Amino acid sequence: MVNPNDVIRGTILRYLYELHQKARSLKSAATNIRDLKRAMKQKGILQQAVVANLDYLLQKEWVREVVEEKTYTTSRGITVPSISKRYKITDVGIDKLEGESAFQRRDRYAGINVTNIQGVTVIGDENVVNAEYSDLYQALNELERAVSSSDGLSDEEKLNITADVESLKDQLSKSKPDKTIVSKLWSNIEKAAMVAGLAQAVAQVAALVPPFIG
Repeated sequence: MVNPNDVIRGTILRYLYELHQKARSLKSAATNIRDLKRAMKQKGILQQAVVANLDYLLQKEWVREVVEEKTYTTSRGITVPSISKRYKITDVGIDKLEGESAFQRRDRYAGINVTNIQGVTVIGDENVVNAEYSDLYQALNELERAVSSSDGLSDEEKLNITADVESLKDQLSKSKPDKTIVSKLWSNIEKAAMVAGLAQAVAQVAALVPPFIG
């Protein structure tokens, strides 16, 4: 028996996939919740069902939330923060719809029974991390998402930051991360991300990283 929610999830994912394929810029590859609800309404899907199933797709990382932080000044000269949220299909979602690809990433821990290693857990897309460090790992994931969706970074800068974030995350699979390596990686990441205006994502990591840099 087909799960009716799977039909709705598939419809949302297909819509975001088609939006991604037609996009002429990284920003236009994402949509806001209002436009998503409007598109789904045309397919007979209620707003509540859109929200519930979008939340599921976000939790399973088929879809990514893109947060854009801006400020504007009122007529009285007061600076007010403004946050907009948009949604786009992830690489995992694209692989789901397109099937096998030579560019899909393989499990780097193939052949290792990580369940035999004390203190290690598997989160997300088969990512291995010491359970004690999972909060920092998740914060790094959020920072990585913010970097990938940033308009203030070139593709080369995004690639460099992402590479450093992935290297830092690799350290968190160890029982004792190398503090020298973590310190150097975080220094590079923090500087580049702050220049790009990703203060909120940086702050989340900065609150958790001190024990790992000595």
